[in-house]
Amino acid sequence: MLLIFLLFLIALFFGYRWWWQRHWLKGVAVTIDFTPVTCSRKETITLEQTVTNGKWTPLTFFEIDLPSGLPVEIVRTATHSSPVWTLLQVYSLKGHQTVSRKLQLKVTQRGVYPLSEVVLTGRDFLTQATATQRIPLEKSFIVYPEWLDLKELTAYWEQSLGETLTRFALFEDTMLFRGTRQMQPEDPYRQINWKKSAQTNTLYVNQYEPITKRQLTLVLYLPEEIKRGKDFLAETSIAIFITLARECLQQGWDLVLLSNAQAHNTPLFNGKQVHALGSILPISATIDLEQTSSSTDLFNTLKQMPKQPTIVCTSEIAPAAPYHAELAAYLEHEGLKWVNAVFRLQENPRHSLKVEEVLAR
Repeated sequence: MLLIFLLFLIALFFGYRWWWQRHWLKGVAVTIDFTPVTCSRKETITLEQTVTNGKWTPLTFFEIDLPSGLPVEIVRTATHSSPVWTLLQVYSLKGHQTVSRKLQLKVTQRGVYPLSEVVLTGRDFLTQATATQRIPLEKSFIVYPEWLDLKELTAYWEQSLGETLTRFALFEDTMLFRGTRQMQPEDPYRQINWKKSAQTNTLYVNQYEPITKRQLTLVLYLPEEIKRGKDFLAETSIAIFITLARECLQQGWDLVLLSNAQAHNTPLFNGKQVHALGSILPISATIDLEQTSSSTDLFNTLKQMPKQPTIVCTSEIAPAAPYHAELAAYLEHEGLKWVNAVFRLQENPRHSLKVEEVLAR
């Protein structure tokens, strides 16, 4: 009789184990969201996970593991009762319980990051049985280049690049109102729109239509071979390029963008006129540093375009860069500004380049 009872318990144990391994996810719902889905490098996004156990049996151990390699750092907050070091999160749920958890993530690298699946792991408390299931996930977030402080950019060339970007503002017709934008440090106080500033509790300035339209060519030149350990210079060049594009568009320039940057072997900026920053930000996130096209083609294209003020953003010092002298002569020197990322090297003293080599003409 005892033997029969033991056999019954063993059968019950393995029967329950078999049933649990096949039904542990039944009634369980998992949602994962990123807010916002677009941001700039070094900004913070929120990862929210929600787990709902819709059945009566508990989930004593439930693990959610996102794909590795995401360019994020977890920001510890006061809401964390214990240190959080990884995106792998473990939950314990009672029957018919819903648990939500939010993590603040600081993004560290520009790019487009799709998430196609998430790995769920469960463990039963009674039988210690484990089961793993991969479920499809259609989520992604886009990281734009870092926004740089324009004051930081112009600190070393106020009499050249600074004048180029601000001169156009002197030719606005104050009778032709164009709109408002948030105030920048270099904006004069006489342009403040006090009504909108009071409504939004943020300083806004008026913008006016220019009397005459002027064009500016903004070039992103990436070396054809990115040297190992110098990627941060190329990334800074991209950040300078996007920051200057935003500033030029805000000041009313007709902007033409040109670059040898590519993604999936496709040129990204091919000399077309740009009127809105929103049309180029998503493109800037897709730049692949290992797919830059020929610098010869880039500068030959530039020489075939109409002569107009040109700013070249690059990580190359002008005297060492190919075609610099030829391009400067073509644009008659005053029309060319060569802006590189060398000034950022003050943050990395291991390199021998000097801060004074930021702008060379």
